[in-house]
Amino acid sequence: MTHTMKLTGIVLMLALIGLPGCGAASLIAPLIERGLDEIFKDDQKGDQIPDDTAIGEAIDLEIALGGRFCCDPANGNNQRVTIVTIRHTGSGDSDPVTFQFLPETDTKLSANPATGTLASGEVTTVEIFASDCDFFVQEFQMRTYFVGDQGVPGRSATADLIVRNVCDDEEPTVGALLTLLADPSVQEALASRIALVNYGEAVRHGDVSVPDRIPDISLSQIGYYGSLEVNLDADDLDAAFTGGSAAFSIGSHSNGTVYEATTPAAMPTGDYRMIFVGLDGSFDLIDSSRHWRFAVAADSDGQTGNNYAPAAQQANDPFQGTDRWYLLDFVPGDGWSASLIDSDGNELASAVRIIQVADALVFVIPKSELPGPGAGYRVVTFTHTGDNGLGSDHDWSGDHHPTPDLASLSD
Repeated sequence: MTHTMKLTGIVLMLALIGLPGCGAASLIAPLIERGLDEIFKDDQKGDQIPDDTAIGEAIDLEIALGGRFCCDPANGNNQRVTIVTIRHTGSGDSDPVTFQFLPETDTKLSANPATGTLASGEVTTVEIFASDCDFFVQEFQMRTYFVGDQGVPGRSATADLIVRNVCDDEEPTVGALLTLLADPSVQEALASRIALVNYGEAVRHGDVSVPDRIPDISLSQIGYYGSLEVNLDADDLDAAFTGGSAAFSIGSHSNGTVYEATTPAAMPTGDYRMIFVGLDGSFDLIDSSRHWRFAVAADSDGQTGNNYAPAAQQANDPFQGTDRWYLLDFVPGDGWSASLIDSDGNELASAVRIIQVADALVFVIPKSELPGPGAGYRVVTFTHTGDNGLGSDHDWSGDHHPTPDLASLSD
């Protein structure tokens, strides 16, 4: 599944942050329990019509708005700030449907194309441009109606959509995240190290014979990702993971659900990589009839000789160029399991902890397992009905970032 996304939706550059001399246990709990729950609870999902929402009772359309963008004045005027993906989901005998971009008065936004018509099963992408970047929020509407029925009740509908410019220093998501960290230097660094991902662009399946697909199943679309580095001493580990009253003990509880590897190793004291990924849905509503995989695919050492190189038929595999795969898998009837697999398919012992809170996953990995130098990673989602999407209906969905390169982890 090599990603075709241009990543124009990433508003902040990704890197690794060291948290010098802080009590890491006191940081981990608010970062995961409150930070990834509350900070991102109004993430892109609040800025778009969910992929599974039909627009109008009689109009079988799905409309998805791209994620937040940083509209940077340095890049000049009339830059693309988001996309809108529109899919006609009606049955084969459904009438064609027209969409129409309706900008607000005095708006900075324009659309290309501004209108169009879709037959059943067709999908299109509308690019939204800003005449300049001097805005925090801009609103517009998409009117949809059956051909010839504009304005007829029950045969037309209007969706309100919002574009947020996160270059603004007062952007609430970034501002709320910074309040969790007391060290001003860490605050400054972290503000530029969260990657927010665009919605609604096509993803390639690993197998070259399978058509591209826009992630359209809840939890398969990645909304944001990033990484931190923390140092955990014995007291930190006890308070956060291993003690009798640890905040993130194995199992399900008020702080989330925590998984360990099926071949576990003891958590060592020292530096840890914390790689987090936010998704587009709720784990409480996961479709348990499907197979699921959420992964961090990592190059643990920066060496190319031990990395996975897929066969030509699997040339789009998102695990290529990596040598260690931290997996959280769901198999219908068997439930959830976590594991560490190397590029030869061997299961390795690992001290990883995977924490699921709301729509977020955090992979807590000892730096000794990803030592570098030159270590990097990619976050991956994949879901199918048991045939890996290779059946005639190609029933799969997934996402992965970044491509073609890996996100860097500090040495």
